[in-house]
Amino acid sequence: KVVADSAAQYTELFAKQDAAGIAALFTPEAEYVDATGTVFHGRPAIQAEMAESFRVGPKGKLSIEVVSIRPIAEGLIVEEGGSTFTPDEGGAISQTRYVALHNRQTDGGWLLAGVRELAPAELTPHERLKDLAWLVGDWREEVAGGVTTTSWKWTDDGVALIAHFT
Repeated sequence: KVVADSAAQYTELFAKQDAAGIAALFTPEAEYVDATGTVFHGRPAIQAEMAESFRVGPKGKLSIEVVSIRPIAEGLIVEEGGSTFTPDEGGAISQTRYVALHNRQTDGGWLLAGVRELAPAELTPHERLKDLAWLVGDWREEVAGGVTTTSWKWTDDGVALIAHFT
């Protein structure tokens, strides 16, 4: 319940792009390590990173899949899972694996003491090509008296784009 509630809060705050709300889910001295290995120590640094990420990144929806929950000591829970970011404007989704450490506080509540993003999950061929989906359809170009027609479509299994042209 602790982990499910935390994940639900995180996705809700992410949808609102509420950097301060997300930072409040962490202990004051928490550590967040992004997928590149950059360390953000403490709530202010985590909040600043989230705010900057929201400012420069695309808007979209985050979903979290919790894969494993293990208590490792009194008041400590390790969570492992994956997150998927789907941009509102289309384009390729991004996936990240993570490990999170939840720490019970003196008031009985739980906060994140640390989150480490791991190497991004491998995208399917379809997801890698999704940015080119605008090509699907029929195209015609007339240049210097010559006409080129091109037709693009997905393969039946969706893992490749095929072009036929004359």
